[in-house]
Amino acid sequence: MKNKNVLYLTQAAMIAALYVVLTMIANALGIASGNIQVRFSEALTVLPFLTPAAVPGLFIGCLISNMLGGFGIIDIVLGSAATLAAAAEVETLPDAGTTAQREAKFACATILRRGGKQAEALPLYRELSREVKTAEGAESAYRVIEATLAGGEAAAAETLIFAFAEKGSPHAYWVAKAYIALGDIYAGRDDSFQARATYQSIVDGYSPADDGIVAEAKARIEKLKK
Repeated sequence: MKNKNVLYLTQAAMIAALYVVLTMIANALGIASGNIQVRFSEALTVLPFLTPAAVPGLFIGCLISNMLGGFGIIDIVLGSAATLAAAAEVETLPDAGTTAQREAKFACATILRRGGKQAEALPLYRELSREVKTAEGAESAYRVIEATLAGGEAAAAETLIFAFAEKGSPHAYWVAKAYIALGDIYAGRDDSFQARATYQSIVDGYSPADDGIVAEAKARIEKLKK
């Protein structure tokens, strides 16, 4: 999971950098900014067919380019948003494969969540969480649980956690994160025994031990002792 996240961020950074470089070349020719723009970099909006990392990469690249040499605040806000929309359009294209559509939706949901637009991200996460055999689906299931718990609906979150566990997702990281949330629910009910048992089950049975999950569970156990 950590390697996948590093790859995702690396690809996004490379695409953003490439967008900026191509835009600066067009800018040197005097055609990248103004009311009518010609940007070679906009050809990169087809990249979401190949990797979901292209969606945030293109958005960030366009944002940086517009800040460096765009047409003022209008270009920075609206121009960057237009590039994001174009990149995200891949999820609606009939020729896009199921995997590409799923990854594009997940990328959009992640951008929305990190941008503080949780309410807009949640429907996408709910849709993706129907299939937890995929990495995107497993994380989406957890994100739905996380949002439900943050909304004060502990009982509903508990139901979602058990439903997630019963589906047999192979992505142990997100299943473990869900069980940590379950322990938090028990702790919130002052049921220290159940909370400790839940956290301890993760410490005893989860692997690998170096991706932060076991450390997080141990920290929760120590918190119960105070």
